[in-house]
Amino acid sequence: MQDGAGPLSAAAVEKLLREAGADPALATAEWAAHHLAMVTWKCARHERSHPPLRGRLLTAPIIVDQLLRRSDPALHPVLKRVCLIDRSQLLSIFFCHTTTS
Repeated sequence: MQDGAGPLSAAAVEKLLREAGADPALATAEWAAHHLAMVTWKCARHERSHPPLRGRLLTAPIIVDQLLRRSDPALHPVLKRVCLIDRSQLLSIFFCHTTTS
């Protein structure tokens, strides 16, 4: 996966997040590396599971968009509340694909 100037790395993601206004206390190098791996894995899994999506999700713009959504400070109070209530996992679905028979 390339960002146009080379491979998309955790350092590049961290820089992009900070330029986009992410809180530096939240968008650390460790956070960027972890979430880059998780989002990349998620997109690759969707592409593999759904052949019509191949080549459409595992791209730098999609990955960066997902990371920007995860770093959105407006979501943090919601996530903290959900985690404090029942320690459940919050799943964010960003793409729905329907087919007609």
